[in-house]
Amino acid sequence: MASPAIIRWARETFGLEMSEAARRLSVSVNTLEKFEAGEKSPSQKQLIKMSSVYRRPLITFYLSEPPETASLGGDFRKTSNPNKTAEGRLQALIRQINIAHQMLKSGISEVDELTENPLVGSLNHKPEINEAVSFIKETLNTDSKEFYNQASTDKAFSLLREKCEENSVYVTLQGDLGSHHSKLNTDVFRGYALADNFLPLIVINSYDVRTAWSFTLIHELMHILIGETGVSSYSLESELEKYCDSIAGAFLLPESVLEEIIEISKNSSDLHYDISTFANQRNLGRGMVLYNLLRSKVITNTQYTDLQNAFDKERVRAAEKIRVTPGGPDYYVVRRSRVGSGMLGTVKRLVSEGALTTTKAGMVLGVKPTSVTKLLEAS
Repeated sequence: MASPAIIRWARETFGLEMSEAARRLSVSVNTLEKFEAGEKSPSQKQLIKMSSVYRRPLITFYLSEPPETASLGGDFRKTSNPNKTAEGRLQALIRQINIAHQMLKSGISEVDELTENPLVGSLNHKPEINEAVSFIKETLNTDSKEFYNQASTDKAFSLLREKCEENSVYVTLQGDLGSHHSKLNTDVFRGYALADNFLPLIVINSYDVRTAWSFTLIHELMHILIGETGVSSYSLESELEKYCDSIAGAFLLPESVLEEIIEISKNSSDLHYDISTFANQRNLGRGMVLYNLLRSKVITNTQYTDLQNAFDKERVRAAEKIRVTPGGPDYYVVRRSRVGSGMLGTVKRLVSEGALTTTKAGMVLGVKPTSVTKLLEAS
């Protein structure tokens, strides 16, 4: 029989109130209360529904006591009162990522000898910013000039992603549990670095503004280089986050380039236009440029707030415009973009060599087993 304590724990740790959980499970609140009090036992079909809604393996409900909470690694986010639903979803996402990572690692070990990635922990001494930036330039064999020369923001991000994957650091885009109904905003999670010695992984919140993806990638790469697994969001409280932010900023917006926008801003009659133009020409996020101008004391706190609000409103309007546009990109194109060519190539090889079943491949790629073949066709 399923444990009432586990049923209650699964709901609470996923962050659902009783009424919302009952609605999703298609039962009355009274019935769910009886399940959790041990006054009534759910059917097998209802347990399967709970497993799906609460994002827990079915076997979990038959344990004698709740398992340990999934570790986020280091939690480098700002300290605030977390939203229980969002935190539950984040825990489920991290579990999903870690399970997929272990499956991929196990598959690789069946066909290859796992070797340690020398990048993981290589900067655990936390060098000065300029030294760290130089190391990243040399490791990725690229710099801000090549980044700026890319034809679009997406291509600029792809450049950095490909350079990471050439160094066996996978980069994926994830921001929900399989549907936009379970999306996680950037105040809950901006990026996640899994500093595994053999298979390092960077996860970027796909719901963040696209111009921020490259910044997050370099930020999370620093977590890998330091050897610190953990989840990040926007935070000015964590010293490690400020350190990683400073390095990402110095890599994408070096001092000589920052001086250009500082001079432009000092004599600008339209800061909104000049910052937008400067950022767009270099595939940079306007927020990052704006923050650096505030830090350099070129603009006031009021100017910063006003411009940030304006940029946020424009971003929301642009997202709404995309959402109502008929058609939209092909599902498989989007999924390939989210997973990344590095992981797709590895999974394709493991499936062809029998090291991964289509079921496990689907769990790694975040798709149904029936979609695996088509997803891998163009990889």
